[in-house]
Amino acid sequence: MLPQHQKKRPRRLQLKGRGQERAWHVYIIRCSDQSLYTGITTDIERRYRQHLEGTGARYFWGRKPRRMVYVETGHTRSSAAKREYEIKSLTRVQKDNLIRSFEHETGHAVQGRRKESKSPLK
Repeated sequence: MLPQHQKKRPRRLQLKGRGQERAWHVYIIRCSDQSLYTGITTDIERRYRQHLEGTGARYFWGRKPRRMVYVETGHTRSSAAKREYEIKSLTRVQKDNLIRSFEHETGHAVQGRRKESKSPLK
């Protein structure tokens, strides 16, 4: 057995080239009970599908995701977690204003697809 200081450390997951890591996203989902769920992920479509299938956050055990209403991209893991905390700390009115400004800025809301499709972005 190797001494503690000589043990191999796990490698960081790398994509494309050396030093490039996955981009993290911060998102808000409006739920069936009109509540707002905020989370982070590296793959928006996969995470939304997990929420729909009931394999995502426990928050969705008693409610269903209806549509993705807000997305921020280009974060590191750390900055995404910090931004998620900031958004979760906002009041409901402030979150609604954030969502409205996003819709105004992008020209439309990020909509979930109809039931047969699991993509939140189209």
